[in-house]
Amino acid sequence: MALFEVYSLQYSYRITPHLSLVTGLAYVNVDVHDQQGNTIGKMNSPTLPVGVRAYIWRNIHIEYQLWPAYNFYYDRVGERYYNSFDLYNELRAGYRFDFTIANMPLFSNLQYVLGFGLYPGNKPENFTEAVESAPLFHVPSISIGIRL
Repeated sequence: MALFEVYSLQYSYRITPHLSLVTGLAYVNVDVHDQQGNTIGKMNSPTLPVGVRAYIWRNIHIEYQLWPAYNFYYDRVGERYYNSFDLYNELRAGYRFDFTIANMPLFSNLQYVLGFGLYPGNKPENFTEAVESAPLFHVPSISIGIRL
């Protein structure tokens, strides 16, 4: 298992003092496991997440994101690729840290993510079984972005 399985760079636009729109680029590089914990496949998905972030108090926020992706899924059992469009959604809660490097206003989000797939695309039967046995995923997340 890699230390980081999802890499993202985000842009947020504050439309009100308490509401921001979020977009960016991400790459999903996640191993898929069956109920016994065996790695049955690997997602390789470039994606363009979009979402909305609501600030509750100072930089504490909740966020909803959609992750449309083109997935180059590798099935380790059948030893072949399944390429298709996927759609995931995530509910996030966290804290945004603002900072500046070389006069560039940046932020880093520490968040906890709860999500599930909305549309799995073209996948083998073993993927479907693994997702049905554990449809929700939850992970901590660290994201960075540019504040404009």
